[in-house]
Amino acid sequence: MQPLDRLWFCLESIPGLCLLRSDWEGRLGHELPSAEPFLRPTDRTAQNYPCPDPGGGCARRVVVHDTGEIVAVCGDSPRRCERVVLTKTDVVFYQFDVPAFCRELARLLEIEPRFEAVTGARSTWVVGVRSPAQGKDFLVYLTIPQEPEDLLGAVSRLVGKSQERLLLLAPTEENRDLTARELLRQHAARFDTLKAVLAANPNDELVLARPIADVYAELEVTAADPSANLFQRRGNAWEIRYQGKAIHLAHVVGLGYIAALLREPGRQFPATVLPTAAAETMIPAERPHQRPEVDLPSDDFKPSGTTIDRRARIAYEERLHQIEKELAEAKAYNDLGRAERLTDEKETIGAELAAAVGLHGRPRHAYDPEKRARDRVRKAINLALGKIAAEDSVLGRHLDTSIRRSTVCSYCPEKPTPWTT
Repeated sequence: MQPLDRLWFCLESIPGLCLLRSDWEGRLGHELPSAEPFLRPTDRTAQNYPCPDPGGGCARRVVVHDTGEIVAVCGDSPRRCERVVLTKTDVVFYQFDVPAFCRELARLLEIEPRFEAVTGARSTWVVGVRSPAQGKDFLVYLTIPQEPEDLLGAVSRLVGKSQERLLLLAPTEENRDLTARELLRQHAARFDTLKAVLAANPNDELVLARPIADVYAELEVTAADPSANLFQRRGNAWEIRYQGKAIHLAHVVGLGYIAALLREPGRQFPATVLPTAAAETMIPAERPHQRPEVDLPSDDFKPSGTTIDRRARIAYEERLHQIEKELAEAKAYNDLGRAERLTDEKETIGAELAAAVGLHGRPRHAYDPEKRARDRVRKAINLALGKIAAEDSVLGRHLDTSIRRSTVCSYCPEKPTPWTT
């Protein structure tokens, strides 16, 4: 197999993907036969033609005579070059046919073709739908960015449009900056390049450069062990499988708590410790500030304190100020998913502050902080169990009867039930 580096570079460097045939030939070189099936003549013709003089030459004008003869004449005065006889093919612009390319890409990736442009994302299209043997269908997209801002805009639009898994392809890595990388990592999105996925065979036909299972890695459950129990977070969604049935749920914090319990069956987690144990399932934006916590005293609590002390209140107010900045950034990048999470966090902190202030702005007396932590964890787990039961009642009953939710939380099934988390 031969790589097609020139072709992928051309797609990201040619505005409008439209050139004269001679320009395509010059840029693609020996890779032209692989691109040939996707080059379509347009109704546009050139008014100028490159001078064949190796020294740079003149700007040749294209002249069509009444006889039908097409020539390129020297643009200098007086003329220094002989005229060049051309054919119609020489002066017609050729466009790279994205729909035709996406159809071939869909065939190679073994997906159902469903070509359409993505509204609000420049040069981005749906290629088709992948229907894996197990789990939900997901979409495959193609974007051809000219600048990093183009790729970032496409990523922001796609991850904000849907919380489902997806595969986004681009010709190269060239325009994927750190912000785009982080957005893709935070969501149920996989990024790959045409450079890594496609190559040319000896007949100059497009073929897969690596096994198709590698292309869909992390997006599909392998069929090797369909009965294995799975409880894993993929971006901003959870993939859960129990007794052969797979479901997918949008992230809520209680699912992270459950995953931590399943990871160590029988271990007893104090309610105040479980959020820390579950932290590895959280995306970075959630870890430091998702819900600012007040340090809980280890000794017996006396109800003479207030709901939040001065230090905690300042931390809340600083976080609110930071949220405003992050919201502005999320809206600027059209990152709807991140904006929604930040808005939820803002409302949560606002409610905490409101609850901490009584009549005339005086601080309210606090309840037992361990009870508050226990109640918060229990409610989060119960909410997650409800979402699971709505999709898989058998799994919902199993977890409901096996997970203890009190001052100490644990997963203790009646018989050993291994999980991949």
